[in-house]
Amino acid sequence: MNLEYCIMGKQESDNIITTRTNFHVDSETDGRDVWLDLVEDGRLTELKTARATTLQSASCVCITTTVESKSIKASEFVLAWHMPEIKFGLGQKIYSKWYTRLFDKATLTGSTLCIYAMKNRIKWEDAIAKWQQPILDDT
Repeated sequence: MNLEYCIMGKQESDNIITTRTNFHVDSETDGRDVWLDLVEDGRLTELKTARATTLQSASCVCITTTVESKSIKASEFVLAWHMPEIKFGLGQKIYSKWYTRLFDKATLTGSTLCIYAMKNRIKWEDAIAKWQQPILDDT
């Protein structure tokens, strides 16, 4: 079964997005090198070897921006896990996940799902609020 995790940050005119697409994580290293990189200048530095070499690899995204004194600023991130098929019966029966019906399966990736979520988040939040409101109003 294919499984892909994807994390993205939303690009705005006043932010900088940096990534580390692969770093080794285990009980001895605990990601310390990533934190040291981040503390240095508030950004992540991509390593030259960005290909996962072990099952214990990780990725991260950083958004760097300036927040004026006494103000608030928000940054948007989205996470998706893309596993388009699931196997049952010792792998003999393969089913496509329901969400795959909404996309072109030939080009569907975790990035596709993240971009779709970024574009539709507000509409989904509004629909959820509308769906919940009758229950919240029923006192």
